[in-house]
Amino acid sequence: MMSILMALESSRGGSFHILQRWDRFGLRVRGRDKYLSAFFGALLVVLAATPLWSQSAQPARLGPQWGAVPRLKMRVEIAYDAHRDVVVQFGGGVGGLGSTRDTFLNRQETWEWDGKGWKAREPLHRPTARSHHAMAYDPVSKRVILFGGTDGKRIFGDTWAWDGQDWTLLKPKNSPTARIAAAVATDPIRGRLVLFGGGLGFNDWVTGLRPQADTWEWTGTDWSRRTPKTIPDARAKGKMMYCPLSKRIVLISGEDSLFGHPPFKTWEWDGKNWYRHDRYPAPLRFGYGATLWRSGRVLYVMTEWDRVKKEVRWYSSLWDGKDWKSGTWTWPKKMAGPLCVSMDRSKTVLMIAMPFGFPTGRNDSDVHTFSYDEVSWKALDVYKTPMRPDGLVHDEARDETLVFSLPDKLSAKQSLEISRIDSNGNFKPIQVSKKPPYRSGFLVLYHSGLKKVWIYGGVSKSGNPSTYAHDCWTWDGRKWEEIQVKNAPAVYWRACTYDPIRDKVIVSMSQGQFLEWDLKTGWSTMQSKTRPPSRYASAMVYDASRRRIVLFGGYSSKGDLNDTWEFDGKDWKEVKTKTLPPKRANAQLQYVSALGGILMFGGGLRVAPQRDTWFYDGKDWTKISDNTYKAWNRGSGPFLFSTYDVGRQRVLALKQTHPSVEMLWKFQVRTLSITQPYPRSGEAISLNVLLPTQAQRPVLFLLAGSDRPGISLRHVPGLGIELLPLAPDALFMTSLSLGLVNVLDAKGRATMPFKIPKLPSLIGVSFHAAALTLDLRGGIGAITNGVPLRIVR
Repeated sequence: MMSILMALESSRGGSFHILQRWDRFGLRVRGRDKYLSAFFGALLVVLAATPLWSQSAQPARLGPQWGAVPRLKMRVEIAYDAHRDVVVQFGGGVGGLGSTRDTFLNRQETWEWDGKGWKAREPLHRPTARSHHAMAYDPVSKRVILFGGTDGKRIFGDTWAWDGQDWTLLKPKNSPTARIAAAVATDPIRGRLVLFGGGLGFNDWVTGLRPQADTWEWTGTDWSRRTPKTIPDARAKGKMMYCPLSKRIVLISGEDSLFGHPPFKTWEWDGKNWYRHDRYPAPLRFGYGATLWRSGRVLYVMTEWDRVKKEVRWYSSLWDGKDWKSGTWTWPKKMAGPLCVSMDRSKTVLMIAMPFGFPTGRNDSDVHTFSYDEVSWKALDVYKTPMRPDGLVHDEARDETLVFSLPDKLSAKQSLEISRIDSNGNFKPIQVSKKPPYRSGFLVLYHSGLKKVWIYGGVSKSGNPSTYAHDCWTWDGRKWEEIQVKNAPAVYWRACTYDPIRDKVIVSMSQGQFLEWDLKTGWSTMQSKTRPPSRYASAMVYDASRRRIVLFGGYSSKGDLNDTWEFDGKDWKEVKTKTLPPKRANAQLQYVSALGGILMFGGGLRVAPQRDTWFYDGKDWTKISDNTYKAWNRGSGPFLFSTYDVGRQRVLALKQTHPSVEMLWKFQVRTLSITQPYPRSGEAISLNVLLPTQAQRPVLFLLAGSDRPGISLRHVPGLGIELLPLAPDALFMTSLSLGLVNVLDAKGRATMPFKIPKLPSLIGVSFHAAALTLDLRGGIGAITNGVPLRIVR
């Protein structure tokens, strides 16, 4: 920290001082040193004209709204980005079997596979939610191009480009007509995307598929209609791959009517004309193809359900430019719906498969990823979606989120299943020999006094409500340990929280009583003069900024409630707020330290499920968004579980029953925002910070020059929030040298304006911004989320 303060002390040097600091750390930004020096030299001029301790600011937005993080989708498309060496996945959805206009729920999430795992991307712009679109890599612009598709109501004819940071809507002069399920492939030799066919209808009994037989090519900036002498049969849902042996695009499969197939032929495109081969994969089923870059052949994978053996049968064929030959590999059992894509750099094929069936939310929520190197298939992940989630908690000591779920077959001999949720929303099971016995409806929280995850009670023995569990367990990240407790009460589905000042766990009981637990004395009844009226299913959380417990809602014999109560360590007091959220029970309350208040969402039970999100600052409730998590209303079971991930500044929520691909939801807390994440050269922008708990404190804005944050910010339990490590790159040290310092106003707001120099060489430069607050002793009080910036044309 002293190095930061020393840098701030000497922050009035010019560009010479900046270069001096670069040399000191042996840092360079190749090819752009002089431009970056000019960039921050100009920035220094702007800052020199700006009062260093300005307190005027505009509040940052809380957004975005709640968003689903699905693991499994149908009718999704993937493409390999050869420039960035990642696989890109967009769209698709979940729903029933049938036409594109049934109950199918389309999505607009962008995911990427980087060779290690799947990562959900959150671009500023994105195409409309859709399925049945076409996607392929454009070697000219070095972006992934998306065309067409449908949301079940409309058929699209738009063209989008993904550059790894954001989606851009392109406006070509020429374009194919709007369509679904067009076949597309990349010709790396000619530097073109080739698109063939597709359907102009919804493929149902009303409109029909209306298949097309036109050929288009994407030149990098525009679509060009080709008019070959020979044309393949009209079709949609065809598959195209590039064959290095023949240096042509291969076209097979597809539909020419409702569940009808075009003639079983293989077609090749050489850039001028189509050539027909009377050979085709046997048996020809719907599947996906990929290019094998080691042997130069084309792999086509197909699956079908064997009703006799009740298992999935796999078929595969190889195209060598002249003929198809059947493969003899061993495939994953009980897997279907493969998506295949070639990865040029590693010369492997990435395949995504799912348990056979349709993603309606039961045991088919897992996605399995495999790779094939032309010798054998290899499973690349061990992700498993919890089937019956029954608890969720963020372990601050180990900076990880844990999910507790019930086994598929309920039995007293079974144990709780425990999984970690990684930063990308993937579930990873934890395998330990000793675990708490089976139970449901138990209490779970992070106990900062013990620095462990703490669980107690619930119902045991196959879910029999007459038998309660009275044992207490703690988790230290490696093992479970049972704690012997005194006066153990029967507790099931109760609101609970931990009071770090009094070092006690507080539990709200249905009779209007409150129980307390600590390690020394065990369980006892809370003593207070006043207490909230008797209720069931209330919500309760500890407000660390105001050092008191907040209780909201529930239901009583008189109906649902929406009153707010606070406990200051001595007595309960009802807070009369100007605004009252709708009545509800089983709401979710989470104290968000970055906002200095409480988020509330969900709930309902005896009334319609609530979809809104509210913020409580200790004085009043404020509605901050109308949420779109409609899937929470589907199926049985109103219970939700939530937790606040401090390090990543996000609230995670999990549904109790009917788990589906929409079961994990998140609300990303944005304490740092920017007026324009994609500024143009010469444009004036500003960074806006909102940290209510850090009011009147100095705030330091930091810049890091890379596509990923050059500074790693994380919460370290027991040590507060630290900057780990400093990782000083050129822009990082430059921002320190410039002294990008401001002061938060009385509401914790501040703004740092600056102007991007108008230099052509800065176009395409990416960097990140973040901010941290300082206390009087030079320590770090709080940190913000990182904000990516990229200078565009």
